[in-house]
Amino acid sequence: MPALSRRADHRLLALVCAVLAVGAVAYSAWDTVDLAVYVEAGRRLAAGLSPYGFALPPVGALFRYSPVFAAGMAPLSGLPFPLVALGWRVIEVGLLALSVRGLGWLGVAIVVNPLVVLDLSVANVGTLFLAAMIMVVRWPSARTVTAYAILVLLIPKPTLLPVLAWGLWRVRASWLPVAGVGVAGLAMVLVVPDFGHAILSGDRIFGMLQNLAFLPAWLVGLLMASSVVLTVASVRRPRLLGPASVLASPYYFSYSLVPLLLALVPGPEADRLRPDPNEGLDE
Repeated sequence: MPALSRRADHRLLALVCAVLAVGAVAYSAWDTVDLAVYVEAGRRLAAGLSPYGFALPPVGALFRYSPVFAAGMAPLSGLPFPLVALGWRVIEVGLLALSVRGLGWLGVAIVVNPLVVLDLSVANVGTLFLAAMIMVVRWPSARTVTAYAILVLLIPKPTLLPVLAWGLWRVRASWLPVAGVGVAGLAMVLVVPDFGHAILSGDRIFGMLQNLAFLPAWLVGLLMASSVVLTVASVRRPRLLGPASVLASPYYFSYSLVPLLLALVPGPEADRLRPDPNEGLDE
């Protein structure tokens, strides 16, 4: 498949994002459970209540993320929900497009993949995760790894840990700032005990480890052990981080498979070796 020029690549991504944004306008009229939980947590925090412990109907969804994430959603709780849903999806698409810039048709294929479209349709955080994972893998640096660690702190999920471990191995300069993020997370758990309780307990046995409610414990352990093995192997093959992240997931709803797309993304060496399609065109 022929490579795209940088300008054509950007134009193609812009077109794809515009089409998805139009689709998001239609989806934004729907009251999605995931985003509704985030907004309700923000509303409760703004009202001086705990963002934890409520069960949002119709499925009784719970808020399990950090109080800082809830604080970030608080200003949005007073806005019309369809507008918030639209902005949420547009921002996620924009960040994903930013992460795949320069990948040409592969980048477009990632943005319009059915897994991404499904995640956007329910206004979950999977597309945000995928964009952050791609940025770490393509451009590993103290800045990207530290920013990723902050994301893990804000929205703690086991599925994020393989890429964080890979980034720490790859960028030694990130150890100190990431350690600082870890200390901040520990302090948050101590100051807001409901945060730690929300992660480790809840309606489906051990909270985030929700697979234990559906699968035998030995199988859950085997899946997570496989994630560890793939994470170690990703030292040489970064594409393995995609399946490693999915196997580390606490549950396997369809949109939880979004990190699999990371297996399509070339490692940092490929980005450095890829020739500039515009080189020599302006001479």
